[in-house]
Amino acid sequence: MSILTEKNGIIFETIQQQDIEATAACISNIMSKSEPITRALQISEAEFHGFAIPYCHKAVKESVSLVAKDRQTGQIVGFIISKDLMTWPPERLEIPSDKFEPIFNLLEQLYRVAFKKLTFSPPVYPAYPYPAYPYPAYPYPAYPAYQAITMESNLVLESIYKSKNFISQGEVLHIFLLGVVKNYANKNIAKTLIEVNLKLAKQRNFKAAIVEATGLASQHIFRSFGFQEEAAIKYKTYKFNNKKILSTIENSEKCILMSAKI
Repeated sequence: MSILTEKNGIIFETIQQQDIEATAACISNIMSKSEPITRALQISEAEFHGFAIPYCHKAVKESVSLVAKDRQTGQIVGFIISKDLMTWPPERLEIPSDKFEPIFNLLEQLYRVAFKKLTFSPPVYPAYPYPAYPYPAYPYPAYPAYQAITMESNLVLESIYKSKNFISQGEVLHIFLLGVVKNYANKNIAKTLIEVNLKLAKQRNFKAAIVEATGLASQHIFRSFGFQEEAAIKYKTYKFNNKKILSTIENSEKCILMSAKI
């Protein structure tokens, strides 16, 4: 049974094959209209849809992502797309627009800031554009181990390395996309999605969760679950191709890599 809980007429369940198209449509609509970076880069709903579809397919395979549905209508009104941090990008991932490149660059810089604090060499992710399909079959092979030199931080990411100096598959949940339809914003759907997702991850023996929180609302919600800042990049100072392309973002100061123990 995919249903995990129900609150206030909203069903929370793991994403299924039949949910892929509706979930991708929900993701692309919300992200293109509400997510700060996506709006600043003027990524359209259609462009984001091409990015969302492969990640929804991956989410079905890994079974650690949820959708929220209105019980009466069956409409998908919220989502949390999560994945094992140490897995490959989705199969058949074709980036639909060059507008996404600054996002990948920002996230790469964000992780480098975090790893620099811990004096780690970052993992070897596939270079953009990503290697051609087919990727290795699921469960995917782990990325090369992180090589630790010294560890002075007491944050969550470090605690995973202390015993063995690398991350294995199945240890860190990466919360990748989170959103709720505007008309359902007063039902605490986002909080329930996170709560149920973390419980599911704990049942699957994940030890920690991370998220790149881009807006004030998401940063506040994740802090309420005990997430803390690992690293951050300010929008006003971030440059891509020597241009401050995110300086127009007003409602949030920075993108924060946050983590919490599960």
